[in-house]
Amino acid sequence: MASYIQLPTTIDGQDCNPTPQQRAVYSYHEALDSDAADDIYSIEWFQRTKSFFKQFAKQDAAHITTLTTWEMVEDLDFGAFFLAHPVAAYSLWHLLQACYDLDRVVCGSSQEELHMVEKWESLKPFVYMRSKKVQTKWSKSLKHLKKEIECGALQGDPLVQRLYNILCGVERLQNSSAALADNFSINLKDMKFVDKMLDKVADVVDSRCSMIANLLKLEDSQETSGHEIEGSNDEGLGDSTYSLQSKSCDELPAVSPNITARLCKKPKRQTSQQQPAKDKIKTLPLKQPVIKNLEPKYNFVWSMLKLFLNTFLVSLLVLGFFILWQMFSITDTLSSTLCEFDRDFGLYNKPLALCSNL
Repeated sequence: MASYIQLPTTIDGQDCNPTPQQRAVYSYHEALDSDAADDIYSIEWFQRTKSFFKQFAKQDAAHITTLTTWEMVEDLDFGAFFLAHPVAAYSLWHLLQACYDLDRVVCGSSQEELHMVEKWESLKPFVYMRSKKVQTKWSKSLKHLKKEIECGALQGDPLVQRLYNILCGVERLQNSSAALADNFSINLKDMKFVDKMLDKVADVVDSRCSMIANLLKLEDSQETSGHEIEGSNDEGLGDSTYSLQSKSCDELPAVSPNITARLCKKPKRQTSQQQPAKDKIKTLPLKQPVIKNLEPKYNFVWSMLKLFLNTFLVSLLVLGFFILWQMFSITDTLSSTLCEFDRDFGLYNKPLALCSNL
């Protein structure tokens, strides 16, 4: 029989380090042989849990809040949820962080907008998810991004980086959503409103992915016939082309074919600065083989050759010092031997003795 989600406000274990909630999260993920909770024993999480304890310290320890209506679920405080159901709340935390990160990428083009995103983070989880202001800002930001792409205001490496960050954010959002569904099905099993909570999360994820896919579609007038990619004459083409081609479609998160196809194409470049005809570069389509850059290989060979020559010269220098040292040693030894021989047999004194006899 399904039961309601209960939130006891007990503060037992608040003086422990780590707290019981931290240990519960770590033990759950350790049993699954997962590294998803490696940061749960961090100082940040300990301080965060302590702040949750302080938040409910004045309440009666025997008081239990029961979520009997969906309105109560929407008004759910994350701190109370973490103290009562730490494993499920920890998974919800990762989903929210994925949402906030994507908010910053999509809507955080200025300091004012980043400050607005920080305010969103202070909202309660499901209040944030149902917020119309967040959805409206998302729509406006993506429309503005699409306009910048179409008019050429955003192109080259900044365009590649912006779209790639969006794709990575969507991938993280989808992964955290799937992990949340698995976690809730185990740790909040047979509890009312859990399915509705998961449906709400799925709606948020699908809505944002859909907005990205729809608003970043290319206009038909910008699609080239025969799937050819336009050439460009400005000087920055080479670097931008290489950076775009280096991020192949296989390396990107599988979010939307439209987005991935757009990212795998070179951005449209303005041709205001004309170059001599002999310096014009005709860009190959992405599907055609691209000439490999052999410079790294030559650099490697040259580095190895220099290393060999340096080692050889050092070896010769050491050998020269060794030979000189041996020569001095032999000279000293020979001199000592002659002195001893003269002392014993008097070779240097015999000619003087013969002269005196004569």
